[in-house]
Amino acid sequence: MKRYSIRGRDGLDTGPGAGLLAFGQERAEVTRALGGDPAVFRVEGRLRDYFNQWSLNLFYDEAERLGFVSVELGPEVRYRGVQLLGPPYEDVYRELTALGLRGVEGEAGIVFNDLGFAILGAPEDPGVHTWGVEVFPPGTDLDLDDY
Repeated sequence: MKRYSIRGRDGLDTGPGAGLLAFGQERAEVTRALGGDPAVFRVEGRLRDYFNQWSLNLFYDEAERLGFVSVELGPEVRYRGVQLLGPPYEDVYRELTALGLRGVEGEAGIVFNDLGFAILGAPEDPGVHTWGVEVFPPGTDLDLDDY
């Protein structure tokens, strides 16, 4: 199983092999690190690469620099030792709160804008497992009511 760690607001550490996917990193460099050929899309004018073998959606700015990472079910994703992807939403929320973290709940989960990540789940049904993690750089103000 792949194991990823959120590294502050720098990006996502994918562990051995590809290492840190850092915000601002050039698309060609990210593609070389992850290997393989991603499926390429344009979403609302933004370039997006999907790496199935890594369960990663990577979004780039106009200069083709990494600006946003979305992780789907499959790998283990942690922040300060807390497993974010897969456990019941209520368990993840409780563990993060125990660390003293305060996020903003929206319709699609909870966002920690000051830390640069969000957990996607079902706040209205907290026993449902989390199904996504999004990682973003400083200056991003994500609103999970827009999902």
